[in-house]
Amino acid sequence: MKRRKAREYALQLLFRVDFTDKEIDKNDLDEFWADKNESEDVRKFTEELVSGTLNKIKEIDSLIEKFAENWALNRMAVVDRNILRFATYEIFYRDDIPSAVTINEALEIAKKYSSSESVPFLNGILDRTCKGGRKGLMLFAVISDVHSNLEALETVLEDIKLRKINEIFFLGDAVGYGPDPNECVERLSENCKILLAGNHDWGALGLTNIAYFNEYARSALQWTRNVLTEKNKKILKSFPIKKELNEMLFVHSTPKEPEEWHYLLSLWDAEVNFQYFDGSMCFLGHSHQPFIIERLPSGELITHREKVRITEGNRYIINAGSVGQPRDGDPRSSYVIVSNKNVQIIRLPYDIAIVQYKMRKENLPEILIERLSLGR
Repeated sequence: MKRRKAREYALQLLFRVDFTDKEIDKNDLDEFWADKNESEDVRKFTEELVSGTLNKIKEIDSLIEKFAENWALNRMAVVDRNILRFATYEIFYRDDIPSAVTINEALEIAKKYSSSESVPFLNGILDRTCKGGRKGLMLFAVISDVHSNLEALETVLEDIKLRKINEIFFLGDAVGYGPDPNECVERLSENCKILLAGNHDWGALGLTNIAYFNEYARSALQWTRNVLTEKNKKILKSFPIKKELNEMLFVHSTPKEPEEWHYLLSLWDAEVNFQYFDGSMCFLGHSHQPFIIERLPSGELITHREKVRITEGNRYIINAGSVGQPRDGDPRSSYVIVSNKNVQIIRLPYDIAIVQYKMRKENLPEILIERLSLGR
């Protein structure tokens, strides 16, 4: 019931802003709470709802009008309009709150503060928002560095499918090291919206000098060249090395000189590379080590290893890690899920023994086989 009370307070504050057309400041909040003996949790959730709703008010109002089906926002009762506002904010921007809970709470508050006719009206709009609105949400997966590891790739693709994520962006290195280059190129081509090339892909195609590769990587690439079909070579050759989409940059190595295959391994590297893209997010792979680096407006850099909440005005460099050849001491596959609210690194175990068996069968270097178990 604490959150019910917080939502009621949020409605009161949003009504006030709507009615007076005046922003709420700290003094207003202090005055509002002065005669209310509420817990810190209630106050915190109330203020989160109000600030979150007001910060996204243009997007929220646009969504409400979209799903109100010919009902203009200014024709709605002020109470109804603001119930819809905080509920729409919860549905789209608070993944810690189930949408069913949000709708139920909104309707209970409508019963208390609005008319009986408003309840089915609001229910219809929120139901359509929940069902149809999520098509407009940013939700996608980013995968990288598969390296001919079909078992790892299939595990990741299945997990993405179970999470009902429809868009997958691949950041390069489909081949190299592992035993199933053709199958991996084909599965990636079937499932990914963006397909980029990495240095091992270019190496397998003879598009980059592999003299700087270590002897084991060179040996695996020579084997890969011999087994890749002409069809799959043609597919690989069509992959660019970077792609921009919706103010986001996708690249295999680094925003700075992506064709030079530099590594981004430190905060200093990140500081340099933030200067080489304009949007809020850059996704990359190459180092096989997953991380999220957040740049605050002050210039401070913060490293996250598991998850970060997206904050408007901040910028991010996100390494998706490696599906097929992790090197951060964790042998589990790594990939990233991105929503309007969060960036999250996902780790998944897969059947390493089968991959090792296949690699030995093809006489691939033993050191490449053993390192799969170590995540190194």
